[in-house]
Amino acid sequence: MKELWDKILPARLRARPLLRDVATTTVFAVGGRVLGLLIPFFIAAWFGASGETDVFFLVYTLVYLVSFILGDTMGEVLIPFFSDSRTKRGNAAPQVGRFLVFGGGVSTLLVVVFYGLARWILPEVVNFSGQRLALTFVILGELAPWVVLLFWCNVLMASLNAAKRFALPAFSPAIRSAVTIVLIYVFKGRWGIHSIALGFLVGEMVRLLVLFWKTSVVEGFPVTREAFTWDPEILRVGAAALFRSGARVLGSINNTVDKVMASWLVVGSVSVLYYAGRLEVV
Repeated sequence: MKELWDKILPARLRARPLLRDVATTTVFAVGGRVLGLLIPFFIAAWFGASGETDVFFLVYTLVYLVSFILGDTMGEVLIPFFSDSRTKRGNAAPQVGRFLVFGGGVSTLLVVVFYGLARWILPEVVNFSGQRLALTFVILGELAPWVVLLFWCNVLMASLNAAKRFALPAFSPAIRSAVTIVLIYVFKGRWGIHSIALGFLVGEMVRLLVLFWKTSVVEGFPVTREAFTWDPEILRVGAAALFRSGARVLGSINNTVDKVMASWLVVGSVSVLYYAGRLEVV
């Protein structure tokens, strides 16, 4: 792909690595993001606005909030950390492996705690019928593992960005989105609303495998015996990431509150609110 892209770029850009990286990363990032923005439109076309879509979008908003705290911010903080590891050790594979192992374990534990809190709090704040509330916890159980997968993907993207391999991390969301759309279409008739959760999970797994393969090529296979040894730096970097996410997550909470408030309106209101939000982004 790099060779093909170098042929497309003008010679002036190819001769200046910084401009070349900015150009390629921008194009791939836009491509990766645009396909993801199309998913709600496919969901709207195939499922409309109903009680079931209300359930899914409320759960998706909650899960995305948790994934933002554990994934996106952590990925940003890890880039300079992995870059420093590359400078000192020649590669960041051992540290990448430690964050995949220990970070994945902590993420899994937090997801379990989050699920327990949701079962306790949601019945008190959302206005869903008993059937829709039961479906809420089923969808939440199906979609919750997505948080851990997103965390792992962000760790791998951080390692590639630290190695100045920007194209795949920028484009990788398009891989997830493409798989998600295909699986929703294939299984929507058989599994209904559950096909959306299936699409997100399998799409993220495919993205994870691609990123893991690329990281192994660039840094070396990260999950070795050394990855299971503790390093105090993990705690320091993790604390910095959580502290940073605490400030940024306040804006995202507004979306969650909006969905909870919409659940008290007529059936379909949560879905319409989500669709309207996507149109505003576009």
